[in-house]
Amino acid sequence: MKHRRLNSLVFIGIMGVVTWGSVFAVYVIKAFASDQNIYWTAQTMPLPLEETRGWFELLIDGDSLENHLSRGVLTIQNPEGSRAILLEDISVRLNNLHRV
Repeated sequence: MKHRRLNSLVFIGIMGVVTWGSVFAVYVIKAFASDQNIYWTAQTMPLPLEETRGWFELLIDGDSLENHLSRGVLTIQNPEGSRAILLEDISVRLNNLHRV
């Protein structure tokens, strides 16, 4: 039986696929196993509602949140009682994944 020698270019190609394939696999695993909250605005730094006007508009019963707040019809209930919700009470966290 004749013993064939492995071509050195084939060997280099196989080593490259194994090396770079494993590097690629590590990056894919890190991407799927990483913290899914990485693209959200930090919880400690939420944005005021005024800064997010160009990104979304929140409607309640067909009317904008800002209109409800200006009329004072939204209230919050807490142990001390109830009061009207102010614009300063609302903050927003955005998911910036679409920008990546």
